[in-house]
Amino acid sequence: MQDIELHESFKSIEEKFQADLQRLIDRKWKSIADQLAERLKQKKFTAKACRERYEAIQDGTALLPIELDEDKVGRAALREARMAAAKKRRADAAAEIEREKAEKAAAAQKKKDDAARKERERVEAAKQREAEKEKDALLKKLRADEKEAARAARRAAEAQVSAQYRWDLARRQKEKEVYEKMSGKKWHTYQHHHGEELRLQDLLAKEAAKENADDESGESEAVATAKKPESKKAGEKKTDPFDFKAMLTYAVAIGAVENTPPEAPEPVAAVTAVTQADPRSQLDTDQLVAIFKERGLRPQTAQESKDQAIARLCAADQKLTTPELHDLMKRYFIKIKGERGVKLRLLAETEVKRFKE
Repeated sequence: MQDIELHESFKSIEEKFQADLQRLIDRKWKSIADQLAERLKQKKFTAKACRERYEAIQDGTALLPIELDEDKVGRAALREARMAAAKKRRADAAAEIEREKAEKAAAAQKKKDDAARKERERVEAAKQREAEKEKDALLKKLRADEKEAARAARRAAEAQVSAQYRWDLARRQKEKEVYEKMSGKKWHTYQHHHGEELRLQDLLAKEAAKENADDESGESEAVATAKKPESKKAGEKKTDPFDFKAMLTYAVAIGAVENTPPEAPEPVAAVTAVTQADPRSQLDTDQLVAIFKERGLRPQTAQESKDQAIARLCAADQKLTTPELHDLMKRYFIKIKGERGVKLRLLAETEVKRFKE
């Protein structure tokens, strides 16, 4: 364990001393080159050249001084090669510097592009969130409109039921008054075998049928009466103060009771964003009238706007039963598939295409 620590310590100090030694060696050869320049009265050789020449002399590989070498051409070629190599090294060093600068510039540009991309992604995400928020708000409004339309339809249905109830109440009161006035009897509630209350006409018809039955059995009653002592004067005819056949004719003739209830006003269909987006909104009035006529619906009136007519047509679509919807789709050669909402959309689009083709 101590040997390992020793080697690690030596390695750390050795690296430091080698770096310091290299700096001292570089300073030494620089000083040698400066002193040589003073001796030659000109700065002709660098510290590197001095070191290489000295080491070559020590190794015995140094060439003769140029002034003593007879091979002037070879020395010139050698000098040119050395200069070319030095020039190449300088060019390679410059190219390396340019490459490093280009890499730094590319890295800086990449960093800039990444920042711009992140900013674009942030903006797109913000826009998407805003679009989703607007979509949620629109869906919320559509649901609120649909609920309001459902409430309006429910109120209209309740109003119609209330009107029917009031009419039935008034009818029964009027029948009671007419019956008691014409028959002199108290009004009683008579029931069918189905549990439905009899109308005035039914009561009068029942009384008339009873009277007819009494007429048919008159002969036997006459025989029974003949056997009884007469209590009234001779020639005095017993008469019924109430002629129920006449009552029936009278009740129908004077129209005391109407047989049909007054029609409640048809509720106005609610115009919503969904109905306004219906494909049939592209059609004109004549085309809409044709669709209403073909579907057996009440045509558009002068008081009804186009949006209200489209809303009423959408409401009629919603009231279609599944067999009725499939019959319409078969009539228009529409493939029956998908959920009910998809089928209704295909039906509306097909009705538009029939006029656009």
